[in-house]
Amino acid sequence: MEKARITFGNGDVHHKLRKFTLVALKDFGVGKKSLEERIQDEARILAEEFESYGKQPMDIRKTLQRAVANIIAGITYGTRLDYGDPDFLRLMQNIDTIFTVASANLPENIFPFLVYLPNSKARKVFNAFDDMYKYVRKRIKEHRATFDPDNIRDFVDLYLKAEEHKDDEAVNEENMFRVIIDLFNAGTDTSSTTLVWAILFLMTNPDVQDKCQKEIKENIGSGRPVSLSDKEQLQYLNATIKETLRLACIAPVVTPHTVLDDTQFEGYTIPKDSIILFHLNSVLTDPNIWEMPEEFHPERFLTEEGKKKEKDLFIPFSIGPRSCIGKHLANMELFLFLGNLLQRFTFKIPPGCQTPSVERVHSGITCQPHPYQVCVVKN
Repeated sequence: MEKARITFGNGDVHHKLRKFTLVALKDFGVGKKSLEERIQDEARILAEEFESYGKQPMDIRKTLQRAVANIIAGITYGTRLDYGDPDFLRLMQNIDTIFTVASANLPENIFPFLVYLPNSKARKVFNAFDDMYKYVRKRIKEHRATFDPDNIRDFVDLYLKAEEHKDDEAVNEENMFRVIIDLFNAGTDTSSTTLVWAILFLMTNPDVQDKCQKEIKENIGSGRPVSLSDKEQLQYLNATIKETLRLACIAPVVTPHTVLDDTQFEGYTIPKDSIILFHLNSVLTDPNIWEMPEEFHPERFLTEEGKKKEKDLFIPFSIGPRSCIGKHLANMELFLFLGNLLQRFTFKIPPGCQTPSVERVHSGITCQPHPYQVCVVKN
């Protein structure tokens, strides 16, 4: 039986698992009120965590990572985890290891025997995956004990029901482990890293932050949380999120693609069945497409009247059938987390500190900003 993943997989089983996961994500909240309320609740808990620091400088990366991971936990397991829970912290550490150590540049990719050395980076990644498998097995075992086919609670239940019916051999426990781990890994690091970038850009562009807050204040006020129904009224916030996705370009190298036929490209022959990698940053910062591409300028996504302006080559989630499976979930998270945080807080450079760098650092799979401190000040 072919094994597959929904991120780096290929073949018939991959396609079936991807389709199953897309349907499951739709069934369990993407674009629906239940998931919207879950993200709003997590944004409230995140805000309380920020408030506990007072005006003291803080590194928000891990806190944002836990908040985003809880959205994935809600979809997969139907529950949220306390930020200080030991199992949760271990899960976050494993995700960190996978995303900071794993890279196409690992020497083990060229010399596989290096994986058996004691300090092998690839071995660290394998160990992190093994630990995640143990965690997922534990949660699935708990679900099996309480599973009711007439009361589907979450993604795991949906998978168990499909497995019980044996309609498709691709739906089995081993592949369920792989899909859930892919959801946690890809869904946590990417969205949380984008939020880290967004707050950095807001902090270093206070005029942009002020415009976002003014828009929220004028259209929503402070009496209720920001909701998805507010998207049309918050065009500047939407543009700011798009500009963050464009300039940060956190996952510049997309998943590998296979060439279906011999192809000519700019004088080069690419043979059939070649594996190719596409670099998104070459499009998202191309000066022939974007005016002053290295500048943070949300207005590029707006008309002169402040309305939404579509950009055909705005492709932060890639394009085609291998585009990011979680792009709609990511857009929900970014809008609701940032909207609700900006409603309550202003992000400021700590007194006496230099303006943090916005240089992109290639850290494993994703591009991170340099570590920075921020003061989260209540409005």
